Amino acid sequence: MADFILDDQGVVGPCRLCGQRNRVAYERMSGEATCGKCRKPLPPPDAPMAVEAKFGYLRLLANAGGPVLAAYLKPQDDPSDRLLAELKALAAIDAGKILIVTVDAARFADLVKMYEADPQPMLVLHIGGHETKLRQGYLPSAEVRRWLVACLAPPAS
Repeated sequence: MADFILDDQGVVGPCRLCGQRNRVAYERMSGEATCGKCRKPLPPPDAPMAVEAKFGYLRLLANAGGPVLAAYLKPQDDPSDRLLAELKALAAIDAGKILIVTVDAARFADLVKMYEADPQPMLVLHIGGHETKLRQGYLPSAEVRRWLVACLAPPAS
């Protein structure tokens, strides 16, 4: 099971202090949540979150307080597997700055069709619930980070 998953109601993940799995409702993603067991603050996800429900994914995009990077990956595909490893490293470093989600491109083919692109794999950056940039193919984490910095930089005046 993935450390973090997106279901219909929120993000489900472990408390790093006591191990209790907690659900944070999508509407509360931009605020501070606490563990239901130890009552300590829950830090932001530090690993990619696996999409388990289409409705939950769409709710996350609509309610996330910051940027969301969606990685559309093909199961048992070498470029997708390599990109997932890079995204795990990126999520650990950039926890709290960007949410990273993984979407099984075979299971959620209707989501892939929204972008009129073939996942090989595919990265889609969302800000404020809207797609802002799309990038296809494998990228090492340093290149993903450069791409994100360029996408998130304020426009030059």
